[in-house]
Amino acid sequence: MVEDELGDDMVSWGTWEELILGGAVLRHGSHNWDAVALEVQARTLYPCLFTPQVCKAKYEDLQARYSGSSSWFEELRKRRVEELRRALEKSEDSIGSLANPLHTC
Repeated sequence: MVEDELGDDMVSWGTWEELILGGAVLRHGSHNWDAVALEVQARTLYPCLFTPQVCKAKYEDLQARYSGSSSWFEELRKRRVEELRRALEKSEDSIGSLANPLHTC
């Protein structure tokens, strides 16, 4: 997760939160930050951290990071799919390591 310091608040942005933000901006536009923030707040663990100002600043950061690329949302989606794939592999490895001792008994 990436942490942005905005004022006194620390807001943690992972790929999931960035995708939620991106989807909200695609639906509500980049001029309706109240609606964007409400959607992000409804889908995150700590909603009070994701104010309209924080969402706008993060969106501007994403725009700068992807240099105005029109495929930034797709890049975020691919990154999230890869994170989930790695988490699944790790989970499967953990389950396998638990199952092996059971088979030797």
